[in-house]
Amino acid sequence: MRKGRVIAILCLSLILCFMCLITNTFSWFDRAEESGKTLIYRNKTLSQTSGKKFDVATYKQVKGEYTDLVDDNKISNLSLGSQERQCFKTEIMSNNTSKQDVSLYLSGVTSSDYTSTYVGVNNPMRTYKSVGIPESKVESKTKNENGMKDVYVGIFSLSTTYQPSRFKLHWWKTDSTKNGDAKIEYLHSTEYKITNNDNYHVYHAEVPWDAIGVGIKQDGDWQGENIYLANSNFVCLLLDDKGNFKQDYGQKVNETSAGIEYFYSEASINVNGKIDLTASGNGKLVYKSDRPGIAKIVTDSDGKVYVQGVNEGDATISVTSTGTVCDNQDGRKPDTQTFTCVVHVKPVAGKLPDIPVVTNMEISKYDSETKQNLLTVYWYIKNTGSGSINVSVDKINVTL
Repeated sequence: MRKGRVIAILCLSLILCFMCLITNTFSWFDRAEESGKTLIYRNKTLSQTSGKKFDVATYKQVKGEYTDLVDDNKISNLSLGSQERQCFKTEIMSNNTSKQDVSLYLSGVTSSDYTSTYVGVNNPMRTYKSVGIPESKVESKTKNENGMKDVYVGIFSLSTTYQPSRFKLHWWKTDSTKNGDAKIEYLHSTEYKITNNDNYHVYHAEVPWDAIGVGIKQDGDWQGENIYLANSNFVCLLLDDKGNFKQDYGQKVNETSAGIEYFYSEASINVNGKIDLTASGNGKLVYKSDRPGIAKIVTDSDGKVYVQGVNEGDATISVTSTGTVCDNQDGRKPDTQTFTCVVHVKPVAGKLPDIPVVTNMEISKYDSETKQNLLTVYWYIKNTGSGSINVSVDKINVTL
């Protein structure tokens, strides 16, 4: 008798285990797990296919029946008492003859108490998760004050043998003598000509924005006097027929140097938010966004330049200063200075952009009445807190 009882218990145990493997009735055994935004069901990740056409309708449960159609798949001011849940049924229908996988999301979720707001699914799988906490308002920027500018050196030469490669430009940020310690920069080797005076050959070098003066060395020896940049970034020098500097014509040419005093290296804003990214510099300043669909340039009536968030993501904003020296002469491009700033656009403050309900679920059940493939998702929003909450959803979205 005892042996028969043991055999009966073993058989019942085997039947129970078999049922647990083939059905999702026992949610404590067969519960879906999350991996990023993909649900894994019985250790199998459901793959996406290439279907294109589908319709969606959501119904609110009232007195145990799903009778109230949710207009435009939007939930406004859903009030839930302590431990109360509101159940919904979403029908996803496909006119496509082939099978396809879809995902159901709640977009633009707001709640009066996010920590108590949960979303669960009863069918076709069981899940239960907190909606999370939205990011707070974002508005920050990091200033880049390592500004640079171009110094143009015009040489009026009486010599036919001077070699520009022999010249070096010396700059300094504080008053110093000719022997002061400062960085040495080679002059650019490309020759330019000042309009209506073919005897001037122009070279330019990039120096820090706060450099107050420059000097010229030839073969390691100082030539002429130190020249201060208080009024201009253009320096004129006279060479004799042996290539030696004889006279300083400093600041006699009225040209604008390309230069940027400061810009920003990084900034963060919310979608629809905007931030002042006005640069300071010489010449004509032109701003550009490499991804205007993420962050676009906006110039307000106050003359300042703002960047406005359009969609979540990252964009690079550039500002370019263009000087007037040698502007498009002989087909050459003008000298420019360019700084860039990476702008991070975050979701709207106080809203959760996308809450997954189910993801990568296959539409395969055929409805003979509608002659469509149909997937029905039974899900709910629950208040786990001790007080009442209000929840809104901008859109119940279905994506492939």
